[in-house]
Amino acid sequence: MAGPRSRTGGVVAVEWLAVTSIGFLAATAVVIALGRRSTARWERESAGRRRRRPAVVRRRVTRLRRTGGDRSPSAR
Repeated sequence: MAGPRSRTGGVVAVEWLAVTSIGFLAATAVVIALGRRSTARWERESAGRRRRRPAVVRRRVTRLRRTGGDRSPSAR
């Protein structure tokens, strides 16, 4: 009697493992899809903000980036 029970238990364990693995992969795919979508939206919004920035602010930011910020000797 121990033989058939252990075989049935083994099949159930393998089925449980397969269902759990498929569920994990499906959940991971959903998380990746949601992350890609929100990242793409953020990049579009960020690009739009950069384009709308006034020229004076763009020059100031560019100068700060080139000189290393306000702490550089040339900015003092």
